Amino acid sequence: KRINDQSGNARHREQATIAKQPLWLTAIQNGLAVGRFDGTDDFDQSLANFGAQPITIIGAIKTSNAPPTQIQWDGVGAERCLMQHSGTLTQDVYSGTIVGAAHTAGAFHVYETFHNGASSAIYVDGVQLATGDAGSQGLSTGFTVGANYVGDGAASMDDGEVLICTGVLTSGQRASIANYLKAR
Repeated sequence: KRINDQSGNARHREQATIAKQPLWLTAIQNGLAVGRFDGTDDFDQSLANFGAQPITIIGAIKTSNAPPTQIQWDGVGAERCLMQHSGTLTQDVYSGTIVGAAHTAGAFHVYETFHNGASSAIYVDGVQLATGDAGSQGLSTGFTVGANYVGDGAASMDDGEVLICTGVLTSGQRASIANYLKAR
């Protein structure tokens, strides 16, 4: 299954193994479709070069609170810009070092991660959850949704949409994207 990149840059997400493809369900969130990841082995990825930090990743997703750690997104190989909901009920951002804070999942939220070395941060529905030095890794080798880059840490989640932007967005740009995603 292929999730087409709407930016025109041909950075499509794909999963060739049918059993590891998320289900495509219609009319789930605000009447729109989602990709449902089963928390066992579903994930998809793009092997495109999204570049070095700074990188902003924003997504409308619903994830489970169930342990163990569930990885919503990650890089590929040694280049990792990860967001996870850990078994200790924290939402974390990682680019070489974990930075996170307590968060209860279970409903659709707009998640934003800024991967920018010492100025990295994670926001949930526009509210800053944590900030700190998450490391310096980028996304030059690709991007994975639903698990880490080899399929471990699979998330039980619904993916409405995920956007990747080079650079750190202004608060106005973030608000504009968040408003778009809230309708997802």
